[in-house]
Amino acid sequence: MRVTAGFEGLEQALAAAAADFRRSAEVAVGKAAEGIQRELREQTRGALGQKTANTWRSNVYANEGSPRGPAALVFSKAPRIIDFFRAERVVTPGGKTAFAIPVNPMIAGRGRKATIKEVEARLGKLEAVPLPSGNIGLFAVPRRAKTLIRRKGARPAERILMFVLVRSIMSRKLIDMESPRQRWSARLPGLLAEAFENSRDHGRGGQ
Repeated sequence: MRVTAGFEGLEQALAAAAADFRRSAEVAVGKAAEGIQRELREQTRGALGQKTANTWRSNVYANEGSPRGPAALVFSKAPRIIDFFRAERVVTPGGKTAFAIPVNPMIAGRGRKATIKEVEARLGKLEAVPLPSGNIGLFAVPRRAKTLIRRKGARPAERILMFVLVRSIMSRKLIDMESPRQRWSARLPGLLAEAFENSRDHGRGGQ
């Protein structure tokens, strides 16, 4: 005698379980991304201030139909600032000849520090003078004082050091991006199990 057994609705049940698992994975990945973002904001707030800390964002991608499953991206909207402070290294200015370090900064729009061109628009052409350090100083001579010198041949006007031009600077490591990633990656299996259990409890409660 041959005995056969069938499970009605098995395919639907498996599909529903797979969908629950995928949703749970998306929730778990989202919580991990939020945790990484939160830690990076805390680090950045202490090192660089609230404004830069607020630049951290996180996006979750469901990746439906992909065997890789959900994924998340944690990123900063100020990547050049973050990259500068994520490691200790000598930084050179790329295609420019030097970094311009403001010494007596003037304030431009929205509280930012004025550039060399903006300073020269207010104070006139800056004078480049070699410094004992080997760097170049850009000095401002007030326009009124320049006029008096030309008219009277008077003593040199008081110059104000506005910028120091340097060919390279050493960045300091203030932001540790790897440790939060490792911590929350290690917690991901637990987050997934928690999210899946919550999904099952919700399903049982809805029956």
